[in-house]
Amino acid sequence: SVLRQSSSLGELDGKLSGKVAWTSYASRDEADRKKTPTLHAPELSEPDLIELQSLAKRESSKLAQRLSLFGADKQQYALIWSEIRSAFATLLKKGSALRAFQQLGGDTLERDPLRDALVRTLSLPTIDAERITAAVLTIESDDALGRDDFVRVLKFLQPVRSVLDFRTRLVQRFGTAEAGLDAFVERLGKGTSCKETLETVALGLGMGRQDMEAVFKQASVLGGGGGVTSIEILRVSVRHAHILQQLHLLEQYLGGPSSCQAWLNDRQNALATEVVDVLQPLGVSSNFCQQLVAMLRDRALTSAKAGESAADLIEVMQCLAGLAETETENTETALEGTGREELDQAGLEAAKELRRYIKQNFDDFRQAYQIFDTRLSDGIGLLEWEDRRQDFGFADAERWALVYGKMVGWHHPRWDNKQSEATKVTLEAFTSLLTDAAPVNNLYSLRARCQTFLSATRSNAVDASNTILELLTGMSDTPVSAMFEIPYPRRLLSQEDFTSAVIPILLKCRELSDIHYTEDSVKQEARLFFNYLEADSEGFVSIDDLLDQMTAIQAVYLPLEESANRMGAASQNSLPPLQA
Repeated sequence: SVLRQSSSLGELDGKLSGKVAWTSYASRDEADRKKTPTLHAPELSEPDLIELQSLAKRESSKLAQRLSLFGADKQQYALIWSEIRSAFATLLKKGSALRAFQQLGGDTLERDPLRDALVRTLSLPTIDAERITAAVLTIESDDALGRDDFVRVLKFLQPVRSVLDFRTRLVQRFGTAEAGLDAFVERLGKGTSCKETLETVALGLGMGRQDMEAVFKQASVLGGGGGVTSIEILRVSVRHAHILQQLHLLEQYLGGPSSCQAWLNDRQNALATEVVDVLQPLGVSSNFCQQLVAMLRDRALTSAKAGESAADLIEVMQCLAGLAETETENTETALEGTGREELDQAGLEAAKELRRYIKQNFDDFRQAYQIFDTRLSDGIGLLEWEDRRQDFGFADAERWALVYGKMVGWHHPRWDNKQSEATKVTLEAFTSLLTDAAPVNNLYSLRARCQTFLSATRSNAVDASNTILELLTGMSDTPVSAMFEIPYPRRLLSQEDFTSAVIPILLKCRELSDIHYTEDSVKQEARLFFNYLEADSEGFVSIDDLLDQMTAIQAVYLPLEESANRMGAASQNSLPPLQA
C-alpha cells in the first residue's frame, strides 16, 4: 500500500493497515471489563487509493507544466519564483491570506483579470504581471485563481529547510511522499541525479536556491557528502527524514560542528561496537538508536561498503559535521541575494553560537551585555557591536553582524535600504534572542519553547502545544507527514468540516502512542487545533497548516530517555556546561 512504502520501519505496517494495537495504559482485558471503546483509524479503501493516485497524477502534470515554462533555464525559474514571493509578500503586509486575496478583488480571477489586478494592486509593469500570472496558474488551477488556490499558492512558496520539510512538501502536493518521489525521479530522466537536473526539477517544486542547498546537502550525508549521487540515497533520506533531522539536533546537542567533531574523534576506539553503546551514554532514547540502526541498514543496501555498526554512524556524523563547518566558512557567499526568511535562519544559527560562548564565559546574559558601553541607554549600535566581535569569540565578521541584524529585526540600513534610522540592540532584545536560541534537547525544554511561542498568540495555545507534544512523542519512529498520507481536503475548512476531516489523521497519530483516547477526546483535540490555527479569526483553516506546525515541532525535538528529560542529559553525562 501507499502507506507501507512511506513507513520508516516494517513495524508500522500492521498498525497502518488496520491491525491496530490497543493504545491504553490499561491492558486489553482490563479495558474490555470496563467496556472502554476502542477506536480505529479507517483503513484505506479502494476509492481512497484511487483518490491519492488521482492527486499524484494531477500534481505530476502540474510539475511538467511548470518545468515547461522556461525549458532548462534555471535562472529564469529562480527569478520568477523570487518575483512571485516578493509580490505576494507585499500583499500579505496588510493582513492575512484572505485579506490579501481581497486586495486582488476577492473573487475568482481568470488569467487577464489576475494580471490586471497585479498591475493595479502592486504597480507592476504589465510584462512582469504577465509572467507572474502564467507561473501562478501552473501551481493550482489552470485558468483561474480562487480563494483556496491563492492560499495553496502561498503554501507552495514557503521555504523548505530540510529533508523533513521536503517530505512534507511531497505529501502536501502529491498525497504521499512515495508518489512525489516517483514524479521527481520521472522528471530527472533515466535515473540520473546530476546536480543541474536535480536543481531544475526542485525549482519545479517551488524550492529556492537556499532550499535546494539545505535539502540536498542533508540528504547527501548518507552518501558520503559528495552530493546526492543516486536516487536510492534520496529515497532513503526521505524515508528516514526525521532521523536525519535528529542527527542534526544531536550535533547541536554536542555543541556544534567543532565540538561534535572532537567528540567523534574521541570515539575512534569504539568503531567495532554497537550504535547503542556509543549513543546511550548521551541519554538518547533506545528507540532513537533502533531507528538510527534501521536507517543505516537501509543505507547499506545502496552501498557495499556501508553497514550498521558504530563505525558507520561515526562516518555519517563526521560527514554531517563537515558539511556544517563548510556552511559556516561560506556564510558571506551563501547570503548573497537572500531574503528575509534566509536571513532569519542564518541569524538564529549565529545566535546559537553566541549563546554557547556566553554560557561558557559569563554568569548570565546581563553580564555579557555589560561588555558593551551600557551608558548608552538607547542600546548598542552596529559600529560598537562590530568593535566587540572578538570579545565574544567570533572570527567571522559577517556572521557576527547577522546576530545584530536578527536582534533588531533587520531594521537597519545595512539590510533594509528603506530604513533611514538604525535600530539599536537593547538588553531586552539581547536576552530575548539568546533565550530563543536555547537548544531543545529534551521534552521539558520543547514544552517550554512551545508554550512560550504559543502563549504569545492565543489563550488556548498551552493546551494545543501539550496535545501536539503528546502526538509527536507517541510517533517518534516515523515522520509526522506519514500520518497525513490519506485523502483529505486541500482547501480552507470551517470548524465543522475541519473537525470531521482531521479526525482520521489524529486517530492514526494516537494509535502509535500509549495514551488512552476516546471519541470525545479526539473530537476535542480537533476543535482545539482549529481554534489554535485560526490565528486571524476568519473562520477557516487548512489541514496543511496543522501538518506544517507538527513538522516544525518535530524538527526541533531530540528524543532522550525519561531520566535525561528530567535531569538534563548534558549534566548527567559530563557534556559541556552550555547544554545543562
